Amino acid sequence: MSKRFIKLLSYLRAILRKGRKFLKICLDVLLSYCGRRKSTYCPFLWEYATIDRYGTVYSCCCFAPWPVGSIYKNSLSEIWTKSLRLKIARWLSCRGALHCFASCFIRFVCDQKDLIQRCKGNPDHPKSIMVVYGEFCNYRCIMCNIDRDSKVCLDSEYAKKNIDWSRAEEIVLTGGEILAIDPAKDLFLWLTREKNKKVSLLSNGSLITPEWAEYLVKGGGSLRIAVNAASAETYKRVCQGDFSRIIENLRKLVELKHKFNASSTVEFRFTIIPENAHEIAEAILLANELGCDVVAFGIATSGGDFLIRQEELRRQLKDKIRQLINDPKIAITIEKDYLAQLDLL
Repeated sequence: MSKRFIKLLSYLRAILRKGRKFLKICLDVLLSYCGRRKSTYCPFLWEYATIDRYGTVYSCCCFAPWPVGSIYKNSLSEIWTKSLRLKIARWLSCRGALHCFASCFIRFVCDQKDLIQRCKGNPDHPKSIMVVYGEFCNYRCIMCNIDRDSKVCLDSEYAKKNIDWSRAEEIVLTGGEILAIDPAKDLFLWLTREKNKKVSLLSNGSLITPEWAEYLVKGGGSLRIAVNAASAETYKRVCQGDFSRIIENLRKLVELKHKFNASSTVEFRFTIIPENAHEIAEAILLANELGCDVVAFGIATSGGDFLIRQEELRRQLKDKIRQLINDPKIAITIEKDYLAQLDLL
């Protein structure tokens, strides 16, 4: 086949793929509207921006309902006020027809008067900005399906030029592993030093040097360290890394936080999957012993399905977690939303 024919064929395939996606969205919108849900209101459409490694802007951390612009072409303020796609998503949200609401794990409900008032708002900049800087990572966690070897990352010059960071009340940097991506580290330092912003970040904690521990504590908001285990054996199975190193780095962050009387919070994060579900209660104990401020749980689909089937394990975990919540020795804040969804409270 000629090169011209092959090129034409690839164009046709791309058009068919986009056509199928568009038809599916239209069907989901229709089903949402006909279902007459009381509300599909999503404040993320007004308040929250996610920017991926290509500079594409979304109004949700789950990259939903669709891309609304690019900071490589327009400023974030222009996107937030002029994007037709964002206006359509807001219009659908206020009329009970937002298609992504049906599969969303975060639900917002408000009464009709409040809904009307909220939908009148037209902010010219998001309050929260999350930057998914790149997917490169030094770890191979078994529940993660990102392209860990990809070197594609956000161009920091566009991020500095086309985002009014002074308008953001919350900034989160994530990856991949943010401390394995040098331009992302540079952006963190620029934001915290030159712009005097508090920047939260999600890290596996393996690359925190003494120098960076100090940078993070002084400039960070929420330092979210993904541990995902409460023992060396489980950590090796889930993250394939050195558990003792992560624990030592967490201790260092806590120590420096108290030394500098910093406002940052040290967060022990635990994504529930079948391989670590038995250690949920032990994770609370460990995080408390380390002196972390918060222990936060997430759920991978496999973890949720596993616990639904394991009734006896769920009952045992529920008893342990209830005891910990009522134990006066447990000083750490336990984020309970996902635990409640799994009927562990």
